[in-house]
Formats: sequence, structure tokens, C-alpha cells
Amino acid sequence: MTRTPDLFTGKHYQLNADEQKKFDLMWKVAEAATQKIRAAFPHIKIYLGNGGPQLMEEFLRHKYPADMFDVLGNESAAFQRLPESQPLDFVANNASLWMERKLLDDYGYKNKPLGQCYEITYPSSNPGNLTLHDQANYVIRNVMHSLAWKVPAIRFEGIADPGNSYYFSNWGGTGLMFGKPNLSPKPLYVAVATMTRMLDGATFSRMLPTPSNVIYAFEFKKSDGKFITCIWTPNTDYEVAIVPPKIKQTFTVTDLMGNFKTLSAPDWNTNPEIIASHDPVFVETTGPIRLATRSPITDKMPAQKYFSINALNDATQWQLNNGDNDELDAYNFMQPRVAGEFYVTNKSKDDGEKDMLEIHAKFLDVIWHGNVGKTNNSIKNWWIPRYTQLKLKTPKQIDGKPTHIGLMVYGNAGWGRIIFELEDAAGQRWISIGAEQKGAPNPWLADWLSKDEFDKLQNATTQSAGVSDWNSNDVWGRSVINFAGWHYMDFPLPGNYSGEGYHWPYTSQWRCVKADGSRGDYIVHYPLTFKALNITARAKVLYGTEVKYVYRPEIYLKDLVATYGDPDTAFWKPDTGQR
Repeated sequence: MTRTPDLFTGKHYQLNADEQKKFDLMWKVAEAATQKIRAAFPHIKIYLGNGGPQLMEEFLRHKYPADMFDVLGNESAAFQRLPESQPLDFVANNASLWMERKLLDDYGYKNKPLGQCYEITYPSSNPGNLTLHDQANYVIRNVMHSLAWKVPAIRFEGIADPGNSYYFSNWGGTGLMFGKPNLSPKPLYVAVATMTRMLDGATFSRMLPTPSNVIYAFEFKKSDGKFITCIWTPNTDYEVAIVPPKIKQTFTVTDLMGNFKTLSAPDWNTNPEIIASHDPVFVETTGPIRLATRSPITDKMPAQKYFSINALNDATQWQLNNGDNDELDAYNFMQPRVAGEFYVTNKSKDDGEKDMLEIHAKFLDVIWHGNVGKTNNSIKNWWIPRYTQLKLKTPKQIDGKPTHIGLMVYGNAGWGRIIFELEDAAGQRWISIGAEQKGAPNPWLADWLSKDEFDKLQNATTQSAGVSDWNSNDVWGRSVINFAGWHYMDFPLPGNYSGEGYHWPYTSQWRCVKADGSRGDYIVHYPLTFKALNITARAKVLYGTEVKYVYRPEIYLKDLVATYGDPDTAFWKPDTGQR
């Protein structure tokens, strides 16, 4: 499970003797069970799945007989992940559906449908996962994607939270209602009821063209001839103008809590606007609509105490490193990366913004200049992000004990990422790519690292695994550039509570490494010193069921800061709907 399917990496993982023995037994059992099911229940559809895509890949590339299954069965747990999360995160709903469709197509099973198994998508509202607010909109957005893939049966969440310790697992807080003895409905209950009412008798028809890869508009046609369009974004808000099918026609906009309002368009040039946000809304009309966006709504710096690390206004203060980095390549088993070619320069934008850094991904120039039809190696395997490093030539020591690090980012809706790198007073390096697994290294790392580097992991006195643990690679998408326009991006820092020193909740999202490369103690020794930003970019993104180009090769950065808060309250804001 802790490796990416080979189809997406170009590697070929060799099963060891024990793994091969287990696989042979699974194959034998699957064939025997299928033959008995076919004989006793000839009309039952058999799903090959309810497991990870790595397992499916082994069956498909070994040419499992096509008559032995009817459907490839997806099982996406989803958890805290944004419903729009990109491949190769095979736990995410839409990303895993796309990956498994590609497995079918590339291994010669194009005629086989893709479905979802008995249990899928578990956005959870227990402590450490999602707010009640986010749980509701995540589930609806996940269902929208499943409907776009024409999944015939979508079995999400549960009726009520369990009333025992299972509640505190990733699968626990996934009920439509709270657990006993408080069996009352959550916001999720109302959101699902609203979705069911709005889409009753409707069939998915298309994804509307939108001017941005992060504005989603999924259209459904009802049996009575009406149209329902579900509109949302994964992150920042946009002003979206609705162009109805007829001049001066009225239409309704309904939010997830069932609140609705009636709008009308006076003429073609004056169309009513709605705010597209991470809370989906349903637009009901008598015919297909068009969308016209004004602009993203701009974020501002937080109105709280902060420490200025760097204004990000002088490229000469930074050293650009476009070279290979084993850690970035292979540490996150769910998202391998490769080095890319970038450049950095000072920039003043035409809209009046001045004194910022432009980070330009050169491999996107072939798209930017309209040459998308040409062969370009950087566009192949678009699901593997390219990275570069911006190293601050004079590291900056940060005062006190900050709880977050952040910066202003002018995004390109390209699902790139900002990865932060710091050092503490004990010389431990902290990088925001997730806590490290304990134990011996996973053998798949031998496909990615040189023999010497792999041997170092095997011989580490601390038994450093050299690979991230589960759910520790920013599964919430806080550091992802899934927006266009200016947005303040902040990321929780590692730390420890006073007293017995238990770690802050998002320390799990950081890797701690000693100077000799061995596993750190995961205790922050203050002061922290800022060292580097690692930046990734993609050539294409998955948008619903389609793959689209990223059309702008640059992002802009300014105002890198550390912010301060009370550790008891700084990481969880349930009353605001913020993660």
C-alpha cells in the first residue's frame, strides 16, 4: 500500500517471495470464488476491487481474465482530503477514480466499467479531521464527482457516529447524525437532504466551461426538463455571473442548508452575481446556463501579530536550486516528484502590485506560447509534480514560539505547492512533507534511490524509514495552490505543549531530521530559523473527469511571515468553519 502504482511512475516493482506467494493465493481464491458465484448467482455483478490501486494493478497487468469480473471497484476513503485533490493521491475520491480508469484503459480493459464498492468516502467530523461545516460540503462535492463518473451506486458515510472509541478513528465521525445518546442531525444531514431534493430524478449531463480550473460547475438535467447546476470552488471565493437561458428570466439559487433566493437577469449585459465558494450551491433554471466570472476575491494578510521573515521582494537574497533531491523525489509514497526547471526574478504586476518574486516554471512555456500540440517531455506524466528550491542565502531566526508560517501567493490554479523548511536550535531540520514512518525502509524505495542511499536507510541506527507516514503530507491541502489571484496561505508549525511536551496537532505534517540524516526527536528546540521554500508545479490538472492544461507558467510570492497564537486554540476554529 505504501507505494505508487508502477503505471504512473515508470518503475516496475518486483514482488518478493512472500508477496508473490500471497498474490498467487489471492489469484487462485479469486478465480475459484468467481466460478462458484457465476454458477450460483449468474446475474450478480462481480467487482474487482475494494482495495488499493496497487493491488488492482497486479491483477490487471498479469492479465486477470476479463470474464472473471464485471466492474473495477473503487474504494476511496477520502478522509480529510479535498474532493478535488489531484493524482497520485489514491485515497482521494476523484483522483482515485481517474487513476483506476487509467489502469483499466492502459492494461487493456477499456470495455470494463468503473464503479464504487460497498464503502467509500469518509470525511470525518471528529477532533483533528474536519469541522461540521467542511464535512457537509466535502461529502456533497465528492458525490458530485462520483455522479460525473456515472457511478451507479454511491454509498457514502454512515447513518450515525459510533458511540464508542471507534469514533476517534478516521472512519469514526462520519455519520449523518451524531452518536448516541445525541442522535440529532448534523449539517451533513441537511446538506444530503438538500442535494437529494435538488437532484431527484436528475441525470448528470456535462461540466460547464468555466474560465478557471478551480471553478466547478456540474450540470444535471431533470426529467421535467429543468436544469440544476452545482457550482463551487475548492478554496478561494469568486464572483460568478449567471447568464440564464433567456433574457430577464428568473432562477433560484439554493445553498446546502436549503436556503434559496430568486434572481433575475435584466439583460445580457447585466447578470446577477453569486459567490462561488467551497460551499456548493444549486442553480435551478429552465435551460442550460452560461457562467461569466468577474475576478477572484482577494485575501489580505492576517490581522494578528506576526514576525516578518522576508518581504519576498528581492530575488538576489535567494539561491535557486533546480537539482535533484532524493527526499522530494521519494519521501512521500503517495506523491513522488521530480526536479524541474524554474527561474526566479523580481516582478511588478500591471495591476499595481509591486516588489514581489515571480517563480516561473519553464516547462509550462510550451503551453503558454500556444504550442500545446507539440511533444514536450515535461508534459508527459503530468501527475508527477516538478520541484525547485528557493534557499534563503542568509537564514532568518524567528522570534518566540510561532504557531503558523504563511505568505501571500498569487496562484495560477495549477495545484502546485509550497513546502517550508526550517531548522531548530538543536540543528534539526523541519520540512513540511509529513512525519516519518518508524521501522525499516520500505523496499520500493530501492527503485527510487541509489544503492548507497538505500543502504544508508537500511543501516540507520535509528531505523529511519525514509518515507512519510500515512495522512501526513498535508492531506487538507493547506499548502496547495488551488486558486487564482491573491490568497494568504498559512501552514501550522510544529511545536510541543508545556508540561509533558505532547506535540501540537500538526507536528504530524512535518518531517524532523537530525544533522546526520537520522530521525529527529520531534521536539522543537527554539528558536526556529527559516531556511528555504520548496515549490512544485504541474503541467496539467485533473478537473472533474477531464485533464486540463495549466495556462499560466508563473506564480507570485510576497510577505513571508510567522504568526503567533495560543496553542490551545490556534489550530482549530470550529465556530468559523475554517480548518
